[in-house]
Amino acid sequence: MKRVALVAAVTLGAVSLGLTYQERERFRKRVSGGDPIPVLVAAKDIPVGVLLSEDMLVTRDIPESYVEDRHIRAADASKALGIRTTMGLHPNESVMWTDLASSSEERRVLSGLIKKGMRAVTVRISSGATLGGLLRPGDRIDVLLRADRDNDSIVMPLLQNVLVLAVGSDLGRAEDNMLQVVMGGSDLTLSVTTQQAQALTLAQGEGSLTASLRNPNDILIDRDQPITTGKDIHLAEKRAELQGRRRAPTSENPSEPSKEIEHVR
Repeated sequence: MKRVALVAAVTLGAVSLGLTYQERERFRKRVSGGDPIPVLVAAKDIPVGVLLSEDMLVTRDIPESYVEDRHIRAADASKALGIRTTMGLHPNESVMWTDLASSSEERRVLSGLIKKGMRAVTVRISSGATLGGLLRPGDRIDVLLRADRDNDSIVMPLLQNVLVLAVGSDLGRAEDNMLQVVMGGSDLTLSVTTQQAQALTLAQGEGSLTASLRNPNDILIDRDQPITTGKDIHLAEKRAELQGRRRAPTSENPSEPSKEIEHVR
């Protein structure tokens, strides 16, 4: 009898341990964005109009939820080799199907760029917020909402790390790029969830939207982004606080903040 109870206890413990491990793995995948998927990135500067060769490419792992249809997966590398580029690429930039001259027609239409389960929504961005025409399909942005509240203006973070599918009529094709530079545009088509699409629809009636460009490798979501009001830029102490977000303590005297200097490489 004792032997049966011992076997049952060991079995129950093993099952419990297995279930705990599975739940931990599911939680890890939810937090990290899913399993890593290897995609192609540029190993060095790749000029416009050259034929892709193996020495120009390396692979990089991206969480599954951030991999789009336009990404070239490592498993499809052979399909991209020998194809001429229509966009110049810098080291560590993802190589997209839309960067290549022979992208399929399916990838050249908007519906072919929408990931399963997502939706495409076009929003009107405030004048000049497309970064002087330099914002491109494939970039990731934060969406800020500016509105008037209680005789004051506020700016609040609305969405973070949103994929830009199109800028105006530019879907990322070479001919679209030239047209966009000439015509400009402030309509952005974004890849969002259904809930985010509803929030964007309401936000456009509340005030004006601004796009804040992100580094393509920065996919972290800041849960504690503050709302900025007109008082934050009019009061001296609030301005000092804003400046303080860009300072870091020196090693000699941690109590004395020193400016971080950004460099364009």
